[in-house]
Amino acid sequence: MRAAEKSAEVCFSIEMIERTRSGNGAKSLGQELAGTHAFAQCQVTKVFKAVCQRAPGNQADRDEVDSMTSSFTSGYLLKPAFAEAAKYCMGN
Repeated sequence: MRAAEKSAEVCFSIEMIERTRSGNGAKSLGQELAGTHAFAQCQVTKVFKAVCQRAPGNQADRDEVDSMTSSFTSGYLLKPAFAEAAKYCMGN
């Protein structure tokens, strides 16, 4: 695996963790991280890869991941993300 691919697999960066300095303990940190856009996009990208058997590669794929991320953040449910990815990937 190339370094760029490996770094793309990392969902949270030190910078993101540094931005979440309020609260106490691991539970609070987890709640803050889970509420970030980066977390949502990471989870949706994992769903896309699992369903489509490939990483988002072109602009249409990235637009779909962005749309799925917006939908995901409305309720943080992965089941609809799997359905959206399946519908999208069936057409490709």
